[in-house]
Amino acid sequence: MSGRSAGRSSGQALVARVNLLPPEIEGAKRASRARAGIVGLAITAVLLVVAAIGVTVVLAAAAQARLFGAQDETIQILQQQNEFIEVRTLAQQVETVKAAQLTGALTEIEMQALIRAVDATLPAGVLVSSFAIDSGSPIEDFPPPSSPLEQARVATLLMTAAIPNLEAIQQWVVSLKTLTGFADVFVSNVAREEETGSYEVIITVNFNSELYRGRFAPVDDTAAAGDQTDGTVEPTPTAPVTPEAEATE
Repeated sequence: MSGRSAGRSSGQALVARVNLLPPEIEGAKRASRARAGIVGLAITAVLLVVAAIGVTVVLAAAAQARLFGAQDETIQILQQQNEFIEVRTLAQQVETVKAAQLTGALTEIEMQALIRAVDATLPAGVLVSSFAIDSGSPIEDFPPPSSPLEQARVATLLMTAAIPNLEAIQQWVVSLKTLTGFADVFVSNVAREEETGSYEVIITVNFNSELYRGRFAPVDDTAAAGDQTDGTVEPTPTAPVTPEAEATE
């Protein structure tokens, strides 16, 4: 009995199956499956393209929004700047005026102070008959010294005077050396008047840049603070220099 059962089992395993369908049907099925795969790939590609386009649109919209925000900020800044344009223009005009003042007053000489200082150096009995000063300008420098022995100068004072004696000439030269900005001094054309016994001389005094007034020159805040104690600067008193004292020295 077991042998028959085994024989049936072996017979069923060896039954052959035959596909009686025509090859065209199998080809059609394979072609249909291929078309389905291609359509699926196409749909997937379309979905990916749509997703990429959507992401691009979102990013472009965000960038456009940031651009609009930056443009709004720029417009606000320009509007705020326009509110202060008058202040900026006024500040520029002030700086221009300051620069013009500094340039225009660069070679300014305080003539009244110079005349008083020169008058204080005159010995007794000296009479100045002519007084002339020549200096540079902001657009033209003063001529340089013609001799290596001469000091650098920015102005020249030329005086003709009647002097009672030769000792007074020497005394006057010594006093002239105390002037602010003094560079050097020359005595020329000493001529004696036979009737009076006095001498007529020409005195040439050269000055350096210390003679300039410097009204609009920049002030060193550190130096100014060092000179101040309670908010005011007190002038330092100096004893007047007399021709007699110079002659004694």
